Amino acid sequence: MNIKRLSADWETVYGHPIVMVETFVDHSRFKAICYRAAGWVPLGTTTGYGRTGGIYYYHGQSKTVLVKPPLKNAATILSALFLPSELTGGKRAMVDLNTVSIESRGGLLDYLALLKDSRKSVVSGTPGSLLWRWPSVPSFLEQDALTLSVNGHPV
Repeated sequence: MNIKRLSADWETVYGHPIVMVETFVDHSRFKAICYRAAGWVPLGTTTGYGRTGGIYYYHGQSKTVLVKPPLKNAATILSALFLPSELTGGKRAMVDLNTVSIESRGGLLDYLALLKDSRKSVVSGTPGSLLWRWPSVPSFLEQDALTLSVNGHPV
């Protein structure tokens, strides 16, 4: 597998790059020397569980977990408070939430002021919408008095 091409090929097909690649090596049989020589970083070992058909089971054979970032800025991306929107399925954001300040000039509040409100002003909508109003007084409120009763006795 060519890690250098993997992220670019993935981005061509799915619209976003791969930030981190992982592999598992059975350390009871292999030492992962080739992976380490190629720049893969060992993270630790698994706890000996496997998965078949979505069900986890204990088999007792732990494996070494190794990772390699195909992107040079993978550590920055993965340690940020927010993933870039292009990695979460959205379009590129007009503001990078990891670097923008809130109140200073050119900050988040200034960006929010630029947004247009795309909601329509609705005087009467459909039941369930936030701006829906009763077209008239409901018939059950037009009665002279509403009485609640339990076992025939008014409450």
